Amino acid sequence: MCIKDMIIANSRGQEKGFLTESAQLDIDLGDTNDFELQMALSEYMNLGYQLGDRIYLPGTEYGGLIEDKETSTYEDSVFLRGYTWRGLLQQKIICPENGQEKLTISGEANEILAVLTEGWFDGLMQVDDVDSGIQIQGYEMDGYVDGLEGLTGMLKSAGAKLELVYEQQKFSGCVVIRAVPIVDYSENIEYSNDNKVHFTTRDYQMGTNHLVCYGKDKEEKLITVHLYADEEGNVSEKQSFFGADERAAVYEATSQSDRAKMIEDGTEKLKDAGNYKELSMTIQDIEVAVGDIVGGRERITGLYMKQPVTGKILKLDVNNKTIEYKVGE
Repeated sequence: MCIKDMIIANSRGQEKGFLTESAQLDIDLGDTNDFELQMALSEYMNLGYQLGDRIYLPGTEYGGLIEDKETSTYEDSVFLRGYTWRGLLQQKIICPENGQEKLTISGEANEILAVLTEGWFDGLMQVDDVDSGIQIQGYEMDGYVDGLEGLTGMLKSAGAKLELVYEQQKFSGCVVIRAVPIVDYSENIEYSNDNKVHFTTRDYQMGTNHLVCYGKDKEEKLITVHLYADEEGNVSEKQSFFGADERAAVYEATSQSDRAKMIEDGTEKLKDAGNYKELSMTIQDIEVAVGDIVGGRERITGLYMKQPVTGKILKLDVNNKTIEYKVGE
């Protein structure tokens, strides 16, 4: 894969040409779900790119829709930006019918995907019509979630993930959406420094472990709750850290609350502010998909984690190709 393999097509999928060596591309999958393409102003003028054009690498998920253009005569550059295919799914909302708060879903995964995404993309994206072999059993989807969150959550409940692939045809092309099983690479491949894998690890132990929660109930009476995190990050009303090891903070409930609600909200705040371990990696010579599971052992610190891949960043220019992976929820 190199920058000159990337194709630009018009809004109908008809090819305009390949990117040239002057282009630089940054694609984010799983986090911001967008891309930025930078090229020389002269190249942009010659090839006549427009808003609404598509950029893609056939047979992969790498691509998206150009919907933002910025030119800089000082830098002699044009910056073209837009959502990836995942990002476009994120811009749709799944609404329940008949005033319900949730959707209860059962059936073959691709058939369900086709029903939920009907009318979304007018041929730009379409669901594979083959039987995926994956069955959704009584999944309850929250109403009014974005399309990406709703579809990926549903498939994850059945051990599956969302696959998006741009398939090029003779005179046009489209993104094919399908459900496929999650692959657990940690069972037979352990990524480590020995396998051309570069790690960034962080073991953060400066977090809050005692949260003092207070506020007023409907009768304007003061409520105070002390919440504590233990070494595993579990939250309760039992203290685990004392003296110099205690790290305390305050959470004020700004709206009327009761004790149960204060514990619920305070628990979420304390987990967000607590200790954590973080692992990110750049992998060479092998590519895994968003949703797959990897295992990583960093030899220097001994930190081992088995986590799903939640994001990928592809960077391409004339000389380099790098893929950075984000793992963990």
